[in-house]
Order: sequence, then C-alpha cells, then structure tokens
Amino acid sequence: MKVVFIGDKDTVTAFRLIGIEGIVVNSPSEMESRLSEVIRERKDVGLILLSDYYATDLMERINELRLKFAIPAITIVPSRRSRGEFKVDYKEVIKSALGLKV
Repeated sequence: MKVVFIGDKDTVTAFRLIGIEGIVVNSPSEMESRLSEVIRERKDVGLILLSDYYATDLMERINELRLKFAIPAITIVPSRRSRGEFKVDYKEVIKSALGLKV
C-alpha cells in the first residue's frame, strides 16, 4: 500500500524528498476535495498524511472520514509552514503514524 501526503507546497516538497507522493493544496477546501478524491479513487493508498496547516480547519470532516473508512488511515502531521524554523523528522512521523516502535 502507498502513502500519500496532502498539504502545503513546502511540506509536500519535504515528503517528496524522502520518496512519498505529495499533492499540493492551497486552502482547507482544496485539501478536503483532494482528500475525498484520494479516498474514492485510489484503492492503492493505505495511509494519507495531512499537513496540519490546513487540516486543523477540517477536523470534523476528517474525523467523519476516519470513522467511515478504516483504510486508508488518515494522520495529521506537522507542517513546515506552521513550524517556522523548527525541524521535524518526517521519517519518525511516518514510523509513528504506521504504529512502528520509534
């Protein structure tokens, strides 16, 4: 199963550098649309990672989708944009999202 990241351009770029497919969005509504599209059309995706930069505005909808669909799993991760200079180890974020011992 594949992992897909949906978020702001800067964070998508970081995920692409570690080999994860990324979809750039520019607003919470665009994130919601792309999230729904991936769930409906991409049966090869087992985990969807969402940038907290836009996802925080969509928590009600995200929780509805989590209850409705066991797969793909949906996880929110810190965004480069919302964290400023704070460095996030995205490999560790992914391990944690997959339930691996970190």
